[in-house]
Amino acid sequence: MSRVKDKEMLQHIIKYIDVLEYPGMETLEPSWVQSVLLTAGGPRQNLLKWVLEQFSPAEAVEVRALPQTLQMQRILQSLSALGVCRHGDTEVIEGNAPPAAQYKFWLGCLESIYNLRRFPPLPAHQHSESYAADSCMDQMSHSPHLELILKEGGVNVVPGDQREKYRAWCKYGQRTPISELLRQTEVKLKECQKMYEAMDNRWKAESILNPKELQTNMCSSIADMSKQQELLQGAYSSYITPWITSTQQLELPNTGPLIHEANTKLATLTKVLKAIQDASNMCEELAEREKAIMRHAMQPSSVTSTLHTLVSQSNTSVNVVR
Repeated sequence: MSRVKDKEMLQHIIKYIDVLEYPGMETLEPSWVQSVLLTAGGPRQNLLKWVLEQFSPAEAVEVRALPQTLQMQRILQSLSALGVCRHGDTEVIEGNAPPAAQYKFWLGCLESIYNLRRFPPLPAHQHSESYAADSCMDQMSHSPHLELILKEGGVNVVPGDQREKYRAWCKYGQRTPISELLRQTEVKLKECQKMYEAMDNRWKAESILNPKELQTNMCSSIADMSKQQELLQGAYSSYITPWITSTQQLELPNTGPLIHEANTKLATLTKVLKAIQDASNMCEELAEREKAIMRHAMQPSSVTSTLHTLVSQSNTSVNVVR
């Protein structure tokens, strides 16, 4: 069954190579394509570099400028940053993984390139991301909290041409760009501003009609908001501020003891409820037995009279026989 699936994936890969017009494949014979895909060597490395070039031409140029020993590591880091493969897929990139895993990798790469080419080109005024999006990406790439994730062994996992790779990542994963999210946030902010202005006008109108009731409501609302503000400020200063301002990577608060205590109390409560249920069942059983005993206790005279009747009948029968 696995061989049949491998053959099907190989056929799909051949179709994509043909449609995408990869220039480095000498022939589309299945045996030759299979050897290129699964065998480590020059043809396979050229295909990898071509795949990276389709996702990011600028990154492909940087990879070609690196020594041969560092190229595979950089390709792995770039493709994993794009979400095409995982960061630990070293064997897949080097060509030492099982055939099924390699077929799946190649098919995912070629499908992504094919889908990216299907998108129509953007108008000229939409080619540049907004300043806010660029600033956000720049801050993320230099954040001390993300440094251990973005860098490994002194090599930056996020490639240099962030804008191009970010667009490809959005298209490949069908995600909304940051610039669009910021525009949506701005629209919602304007809507909230209009609602606030309407509420402000309503309060002004009510203040003219009934100033004393308005003052009472405002004082109550201010007291409630002050309590909420104290709670939020305490949580912010205790948990969020140290994590943001620190130059070191801090762990989030450990809620394990609280969860353990809650689980312990829940287990104790469950045992108590089970004991109560068992006691209830025993009470019901004892009640049934008590009813049965009462029924029997209510009939001793009838049993005695029946026995006397039987005894008298037996004596009469004995006398007749005699």
